Amino acid sequence: MGLCGYVDESLMNDDLQQIDIGTQVFAGVGCKRLGSVSFIGPTQFAEGEWIGVTLDVPSGKNDGSVNGVRYFQCEPFYGLFSRRNNLRIPTPDELAQFHAVKQTNTSGLDMDSCAMFNSVASTAST
Repeated sequence: MGLCGYVDESLMNDDLQQIDIGTQVFAGVGCKRLGSVSFIGPTQFAEGEWIGVTLDVPSGKNDGSVNGVRYFQCEPFYGLFSRRNNLRIPTPDELAQFHAVKQTNTSGLDMDSCAMFNSVASTAST
């Protein structure tokens, strides 16, 4: 089970087969970080298929490179790598909520917008 275990994985697996470069996804713990797929394939840092995601806010771990090997290009802290089963394709409503919260954040503190989105998403799901 992936980090998105609260999602019906039988439905999620069909959607995840549709992931291509440019697909918007939620990634990270709890699948709350929005980004676009920038890389799909094997890596030198671990076996198997990895998905590289360029996040909308700087809450990632890298710039698209790991251990000196470049897999995709993004700004520092905007990149992360995930397994396919730890990603989720957002619904149109979730995308609208995320972008509304991001636009109201005028302080430039992107991590705050992530926290605000998590709060909005939690409230919307109850």
